[in-house]
Amino acid sequence: MTRPLHGQTYVWLHVFSCAARHLSFTRCAEELHITPGAVSQQIRQLEERLGFRLFHRRARGVELSAEG
Repeated sequence: MTRPLHGQTYVWLHVFSCAARHLSFTRCAEELHITPGAVSQQIRQLEERLGFRLFHRRARGVELSAEG
């Protein structure tokens, strides 16, 4: 059975969409007016909830994983 979405899920999806569009947690953070650490934390929480990685972290930015 699928769990219902809650408010935090919408935040996770908004942050994921932004990070995927920019392929950068830093640029996403600038757009959303939050810190890069907050972006990273939101993405990490979403990945934990889903049970798989959405991004491959690189020295310069991020790349979407096959699942992302």
